[in-house]
Amino acid sequence: MKQGNLGVAIDSYEPYGRRWLFAFGAYGWTRVLVLGADPSLEDALEIAADWLAENAPGIFAEAESEEDEVDMTYTQSGWIPSWEWSVLENPDRETIVRAKG
Repeated sequence: MKQGNLGVAIDSYEPYGRRWLFAFGAYGWTRVLVLGADPSLEDALEIAADWLAENAPGIFAEAESEEDEVDMTYTQSGWIPSWEWSVLENPDRETIVRAKG
C-alpha cells in the first residue's frame, strides 16, 4: 500500500484558528492541512491548491469544454476533478496524526 504524505499550508497561524484537512487524488494519498485564523472553505481550498501547484502538480486536470467543468472544481492554480478531493473541517488531533501516514 502506498504511503501518503501530509503537506501543511499556513495562512496565518492562530493556535485556536480553523483547520481544514484536504485529501486529493483518486485514493486520497496527498493530504494538505491548511491552518488559518478563519479562512473560509473557498480560501482554504485556494491555499491548498497553491501548495499542490508547488508539490503535487499532477493533481490538476484540463477542462476542455464547459461539460468538463461541471465535474471539476476551479482554483486559481488549476482545475481539480471534483471526485478527487475531500475535506474535513477542524479535524481533531488524532485524525491529523493518522493523516500523516
